[in-house]
Amino acid sequence: MNRAGARTVAVRVLICFGVSLAGCVPVDGGAVELSWTVRSQGDPYGCRRDEGGRVVDRIGDISLCARACTVIVDGQCVGDTTCPVRSWPCDRLMGATRFEIVAGRKELWIEVSCPDGTPANVVVPEPIVRDIADGEVTQLNALLITVPADGVACVQ
Repeated sequence: MNRAGARTVAVRVLICFGVSLAGCVPVDGGAVELSWTVRSQGDPYGCRRDEGGRVVDRIGDISLCARACTVIVDGQCVGDTTCPVRSWPCDRLMGATRFEIVAGRKELWIEVSCPDGTPANVVVPEPIVRDIADGEVTQLNALLITVPADGVACVQ
């Protein structure tokens, strides 16, 4: 092979190597993607409620929690719990973890907090059991967060 041919091959190899590095993401487990909406008695509520030009209620963060579910006792998952795995501001209406959740069967649920970190006065869906696989994204269906009709989610 002549010098020009060798140089062309070397440049192509370096370009391919550089392009392959640009798309790398650390994979130390599986990821979870979720979305949510906030309602009150079936009506839109949102993560923030205004009345008369002032904020009367605001939800802080939505946190994803996970529990290992390889052992079930009396219908309940028994295992190590991580809470939160990740948290997102409520008004994002969606979240996704990194590929960091250890593979295996997991019980997944959300917790809702007020801006000051206290638990919000809301109803969240029951935990969902999913199989997490390395390098794969597990979807949770849209999760409904319900604010009781007779109250507010967070006291301002």
